Amino acid sequence: MSSTSKAAVSARVASLGLACPVGLNATAALAAVDAGVNRFVFVEPVLDLAADPVSASKLETPALGETRLDRAVALGIAGIRDALSSFGEDSFPAPIPCLLAAPEPTAGGDLDAMALAGGLRRGLADHRVELRFPDKLSAARGRAGFFEALGSAVALLATSQAPAVLVGGTDSLVDIPTLEDMSKTNRLLSKINLDGNVFGEAAAFALVVHPHHLPLAQSKGEILAIATSQEPRPITVPEPSTALGLAEVFRSLRACHAGRLGAVMNGVSCEGFYGMEFSNAYLRNVELMPEPLRNHIVGNAFGDVGAAAGAVAFVQAVTALNPRRGPKVQSALAYGSSDSGAVGGCIVRR
Repeated sequence: MSSTSKAAVSARVASLGLACPVGLNATAALAAVDAGVNRFVFVEPVLDLAADPVSASKLETPALGETRLDRAVALGIAGIRDALSSFGEDSFPAPIPCLLAAPEPTAGGDLDAMALAGGLRRGLADHRVELRFPDKLSAARGRAGFFEALGSAVALLATSQAPAVLVGGTDSLVDIPTLEDMSKTNRLLSKINLDGNVFGEAAAFALVVHPHHLPLAQSKGEILAIATSQEPRPITVPEPSTALGLAEVFRSLRACHAGRLGAVMNGVSCEGFYGMEFSNAYLRNVELMPEPLRNHIVGNAFGDVGAAAGAVAFVQAVTALNPRRGPKVQSALAYGSSDSGAVGGCIVRR
């Protein structure tokens, strides 16, 4: 059975940051996505797919480095700087906690979470806003990890342990060793696997504050509720998913929200498993869902961005409340579903 934690919360979003192959700040990146721009490129052939080039969403610049850790750190630094770009050193009375979604283990090429935090700490040592990274990150929850970290951030705000918390995720799955590992488990999109995955890289962050410190009219939106759970039959299990975990997350969020949402942002890859999982969970919670359905999959624009997926979905959900063009929505749901079965989601509203 799935186990679920849920909370009706009250926290507000002060700022957002995003760094990805189509832009190193949220404004540029989301405008590019709206315009249909992407950076899906062919990378060097890997292992048994030597005759079939592998596609990935990749920022092609030597400045990011070649290893998964180097690229995740570089993107994370850009995303954090974007999220804090409008704040000066006198904005906060104490160092801001920075909570990260930890990458989950892959078939290989694991990204060491503490090395990631250490790289971000060193790269931001001279930033005008002082950050405090935790000594220990949350469990390796991958695409769903952001929502666990967001719950921890809201708990810090509720107990007045911090006036603001920076929460997000950064990951890169486009280096050759990681792609080779994914090839070994037949996870890559190719002629021999039409339901395979296109991998990408991104970093996304949100600065959340207690409502006492930020009027709703000056915020980008309010976090209404957060829920996390565990899917008993994730993608790594041969049996078909029953979507019990995701359905329970949606059910918990539905209990905190009256009426239909304006949009849903899916922090998942484009593999068929996750489409079926969403469909099953959607049908059990149709009263919560937009009509007509406005459903945006992170993987369509960015590829599978691993531990950053939930954070990217959150940035997209908050942005839907404050669009540069097109109609506003009054509420939106962001969720993430990981290969290990961790699922999580939240509702944001105006």
